[in-house]
Amino acid sequence: MLGLRVKKRAAVIFLLMALCLGLLVLRLTFIQVIRAPALQKQALGQRLRQIPVDAHRGAIRDRNGAILAGSTDGDCIGAVPIEVKDPVYTASVLAPLLHLDRADLAKKLELHQAFVWIKLRLSSDAARAVREKRLPGILVLLKAQRFYPTELAGQLLGFAGSENQGLEGLEVYYDADLRGQKGWNMAEFTSNGMHIPGGERRFQAPVNGNTLYLTIDRGMQFIAERELDRAIAETGAKKGMVLIMDPRNGEILAMVNRPRMDPGHFWEYPQSTWRNMCVTDQYEPGSTFKIITTAAALEEGVVSLDSKFFDPGYILVDGHYINCWYDGGHGSQTFTEALQNSCNPVFASLAMTLGPDRFLKYAKAFGLGSRIGIDFPGEASGIVPKLSGLKRIELATMGFGQGISITPMQLMGAAAAIANGGFLVRPHFLKEICDQQNRVIRSGKTEIIRQVISRKTSAIMRQLLESVVVNGSGNKAGVAGYRIAGKTGTAQKPGDGGYGSQVMTSFIGFTPVDNPRLVCLVILDEPQKGIRYGGVIAAPVFSRIVGSILRNLNIQPTETVPAPTGDTSMVTVPNLLNEQENSAQKKLRQLGLAGKLVGWGEYVLDQMPKPGARVRVGTTVLLYIDRAEKYNNLVEDQVKVPDLSGVSSEAAEKILNSLGLRLVSIGDGVVDTQEPAPGGMVRPGSIVTVHLIPPKSAPIKRGG
Repeated sequence: MLGLRVKKRAAVIFLLMALCLGLLVLRLTFIQVIRAPALQKQALGQRLRQIPVDAHRGAIRDRNGAILAGSTDGDCIGAVPIEVKDPVYTASVLAPLLHLDRADLAKKLELHQAFVWIKLRLSSDAARAVREKRLPGILVLLKAQRFYPTELAGQLLGFAGSENQGLEGLEVYYDADLRGQKGWNMAEFTSNGMHIPGGERRFQAPVNGNTLYLTIDRGMQFIAERELDRAIAETGAKKGMVLIMDPRNGEILAMVNRPRMDPGHFWEYPQSTWRNMCVTDQYEPGSTFKIITTAAALEEGVVSLDSKFFDPGYILVDGHYINCWYDGGHGSQTFTEALQNSCNPVFASLAMTLGPDRFLKYAKAFGLGSRIGIDFPGEASGIVPKLSGLKRIELATMGFGQGISITPMQLMGAAAAIANGGFLVRPHFLKEICDQQNRVIRSGKTEIIRQVISRKTSAIMRQLLESVVVNGSGNKAGVAGYRIAGKTGTAQKPGDGGYGSQVMTSFIGFTPVDNPRLVCLVILDEPQKGIRYGGVIAAPVFSRIVGSILRNLNIQPTETVPAPTGDTSMVTVPNLLNEQENSAQKKLRQLGLAGKLVGWGEYVLDQMPKPGARVRVGTTVLLYIDRAEKYNNLVEDQVKVPDLSGVSSEAAEKILNSLGLRLVSIGDGVVDTQEPAPGGMVRPGSIVTVHLIPPKSAPIKRGG
């Protein structure tokens, strides 16, 4: 009995031991076979340290392949803190070589991290000096770094950070395409941080980013930057912008912001200069906005080219006077002349005739008051007042570009729609994105948002805006041999308590008129020197930029000098608006004409006869000149109004012109009545309105 119990106990113990042994075998099998790869990887991970290897950011190139931004390997300093024996001593040696703070560097070398970067963008001399020190734990490595070889288009391109990430501009907008994928480099170390000679090493190659081809043309960009720099130097403007676009497809060909920002050394420039003002800033456009009011009025049929207007120098709206920039007014004029003269009262009246519903409908249809969807970060939407609660005076001032805020890009898009047949096209910078094998991954495309005006209205607008350059205030934007259309702008800048003395001058135009290929906007913000009208200082910048580009594109001139008519006694009066008085006098003498200055100043504000008139050789052309602001504000002398009763319109005009006065005639025949009355005293440049009747019923002009 006792033996049987012993045998049973022995059997139980044996079974328990067998079970334990089996469990141990199973556990060892699980660890050695099933878990072996994971445990081996974990153990290896404790001995392997990983150093990141950046991919090269994809290049940014212009439309022709010229490089605007690229990446290269440059010397950098990194550290493995666990290998640094004496952080304080190491910092004392490195800090002078790298121009770093010694205490901050010592703290970085004491961090409990596998690897830290000490300094990026290192000169070759500094890298060589660090190598020669042979400091434990300090590594001189190659790291991908961004460079910008031309320094062009700084605010457009933006810049990338030390970790290969886009931070501003197109660098951040297309970061996912440009960044690529990081690689890494691993080496094996002992538990106390010593490198194991001959130990395992691993390397994962990085995948470089894709190449971004822009619609920008480097040659055009260079021309635009050169001419804007020249204009700012001449005018003392605080800021400046230039935009150039192909109106047919929305491709942006050049974009310039000033003050300058070099993306390769962006940290040396104030953050305010990093902004791409063409896209992110909004402003009151002033008279350049009149192209939108004009297009809306023509499309709605509320005005025609021959519609008559009379400008006494102001318009009264709800008890508020809206003055014309030309003191005394432009008198009787057609709508074509009103646009050439940039007459504010006419455009205020057009806005009110359209009414708030139609006016705001066209403003929004042209893309104002909302983001147009350009491929650039931080686009502003502009400010278009809401229909509800809109006052009549607010509508009137919006007619000539005051009280409404837009971005330069929005104005460019609206002008392109006017030029291309009436289609609002989405502006864009992307030409195409290519991979490392130069295969196209994605292409930019022409995207028509909507048709805003008819092709007929677009054609009329091209004709009108060409007349502004040929016969109006935009004459300095002309380029010999080419048909240019455009509009000047001089907008007072709003501030605390109303509009101040600072202005933003601009010119927007396109060419060739019959088939526009370029739209160009020039803006000079707060010019400080000399006269500050857009027609005087912004239009010439447009002319120089567009003239150089047209020649570089081999676009042949479309106009030739007219053949002689055979009548050498008659000549055509040139457009002398915005000319300096000595230059205007010289041009008149070359044509056999005389010039008479009216007022005191430097630049021609108006002229009589008007540009394009055919007159006899020897005719005197009156040149109304202006010092800096409104011409008549500076004139103190007065002129006695003559008695014109019974004389013909031609004779009355000759008499008035000789006195520096201007004629507005109503009717046909000879003078019956006049306003102001004979004997009245008026300022030079004032208008005398006469009513004409047929000669047989006219009063007899008595002598004495």
